[in-house]
Amino acid sequence: MSVNLEFVITIQTVPPKSVAGLIKALQGLMYTESLDRETFVDQTGPTPGRVQVYTTNPVIISGVGRWQPGFEERVKQLAGEHAPKATVKFEWTYPDDE
Repeated sequence: MSVNLEFVITIQTVPPKSVAGLIKALQGLMYTESLDRETFVDQTGPTPGRVQVYTTNPVIISGVGRWQPGFEERVKQLAGEHAPKATVKFEWTYPDDE
């Protein structure tokens, strides 16, 4: 089943020396997932050490039930490689349900 969705991924407590590497790795993942044109990855917020990935428009995902758990795991793995103590939060929005 195809679903329109939007997401915000927030990764916090990233050491300053790891921010650039994590951003680059997440940009690579978005490219691999064919989401690079629909997402933005950047350090955000008033406090250093917070990286976000977010959609700029709703994206259509086929087989979201199979895709989503693996995608979340890949993001967590990258975060853990660059910032082992970081916290990762996923916020999913389904515009068609609103």
